Amino acid sequence: MVPMGTNSIGMRRESQGQLERRGSLLIQIWYSSSPLQKGCVVLGLLLASLLRLRCLTLTAFGIDEGIASILAIQLNHYGMFPLVGVKTSLFFYNPPLLIFFLSPLYLISTSPVLSMAVIALLGVLTVGIIYVIARRYCGERAAGVAMLAAAVSPMAVLYSRGLWGHDFIPLLSTLLFFAVLRWIIDWNTRSLFWIPLLILLAQQFHFSGALLWINVLLALILFRPPWRWKPLALGFGLGLLPYVPYGIHLVKTRLEDLKIILHVMFSGADSLPQAKQYPFLPAFNFLSDGGHHDLMGENYGAFLNMIPFYALLRTAMGGIFVLLILWAIWRCLRTIRLPEQGKSLAKTGESTLLCLILIWIGVPVLAFSLLRTAFVTPYLLPMFPAIFILLGWGAKRLANVDAQNRLRWLWGSACIFLALWSVSQIAYLHTGNALLARATMQDRFFTCLRYQWQVVQFINSKQGGKNCLVVQDMRKASTGIDYNYFYLFWRIAGDVNPFRDLENFDTLFLIRDAKAKLSATYAEELERYPARDFGTARVYIMPRARLTPYLTQLFDLTHGPPPQQ
Repeated sequence: MVPMGTNSIGMRRESQGQLERRGSLLIQIWYSSSPLQKGCVVLGLLLASLLRLRCLTLTAFGIDEGIASILAIQLNHYGMFPLVGVKTSLFFYNPPLLIFFLSPLYLISTSPVLSMAVIALLGVLTVGIIYVIARRYCGERAAGVAMLAAAVSPMAVLYSRGLWGHDFIPLLSTLLFFAVLRWIIDWNTRSLFWIPLLILLAQQFHFSGALLWINVLLALILFRPPWRWKPLALGFGLGLLPYVPYGIHLVKTRLEDLKIILHVMFSGADSLPQAKQYPFLPAFNFLSDGGHHDLMGENYGAFLNMIPFYALLRTAMGGIFVLLILWAIWRCLRTIRLPEQGKSLAKTGESTLLCLILIWIGVPVLAFSLLRTAFVTPYLLPMFPAIFILLGWGAKRLANVDAQNRLRWLWGSACIFLALWSVSQIAYLHTGNALLARATMQDRFFTCLRYQWQVVQFINSKQGGKNCLVVQDMRKASTGIDYNYFYLFWRIAGDVNPFRDLENFDTLFLIRDAKAKLSATYAEELERYPARDFGTARVYIMPRARLTPYLTQLFDLTHGPPPQQ
């Protein structure tokens, strides 16, 4: 029988009055921390800020980011209210919540850098919340380790500064994890307001956030915490409000997006490669860079070799992650098998935390293994913050072993390894930025924002107030340019039409990837014209009167060049 005044798992239940008398949780944690721990927290947040806010212009600014920027500008400057957001690679639309978030930021500045900086600060906030969670439920030592890992992990840094819906999932998943812990351990029913609200927001930024419903359902089945319908209904109602425009879109299209989502989930995406990619290897490397090859393109292997011992340290951290998963499973099963009267509050609370961590990690991995949909590494971002808190918990357990004079060398070795691994992650990020700055690498197969802006400024300066035509490599002129360039041309001139005059242009500007391979004929044709490099982008200047028949046909310029005077 569960003792009076405890919840269904044996943890001491706190009354509503006790919660109010304790005051702010953040204030309580701060004042109960030692001066050394406070200093570590400040340094950890500064490190997280430095890694996320440094070199923002080297962040990828691709087609999705360009579309989001255009929709935000259309809302701000032209009164065009969006019913949908960015279209996914699986051919259904996201809800427009990302656009609503970016819109006020673009009112302040049309530069994408401001929005990137705000999203980066949300990433720093995520690191701070991970510390709070680990500090409350695991202790100071676990909190410090979890915070350090979240601050320097490339997966945490690279997906906390882009204008991409994925980049909001770590923060929302971390907040949800905290709310669920408060619900199932502290019996704080006010958390029921936040649980549906956070999930509804997360799945509007990216469909992988819908997996968080499964996490909460499993927690409800396993731990049977108390219910209050009023905060739950309020959270649902508030979370559904941003869905209203998307609901109108669904009605107008006769639920077309829902049909596509169901088809993709259970039948696969017709336009994507048939070879199924499984999330096990990215999950193994998630604490580091996730093995995310397309961050570096074809240079990924050579890039890793530039960082001493990086591949070895990353593999070792992946092995430690697997061992911690097995250790957590064993601890949970061991606690469950203990007779009820033999359970201590500490062990029961630990098993609750570990069960929730295993749910948070296991659901995305299993879901994308079983579903027919295509998989890419960012789909594992709902694993935040469990994977970092698990690492902190493991450090705490090792420290306890050391305190009992058993395997004293193990804790010291773990500290040395963590320090080396952290340095290697910082080196990974620094080297990546250095290669991007020297234009020897691309990010996500797109030229970064810095060089795209330089391209646009160069073309605008050469235009000289006359109409011109901007085209991209191996593309008909009539198909237009990528949305990222489209937005930047609008930003510099307030109008894209002078750069898209198919009839009366005097000069054609060709933008192409300087590292892309060319056919011999095409390369020979391009050698006729002057060019300028901006990072990995190259701009060719082609006077209309000098366009060859080959290029006229390639770009589908049916009117051809005018007769020479």
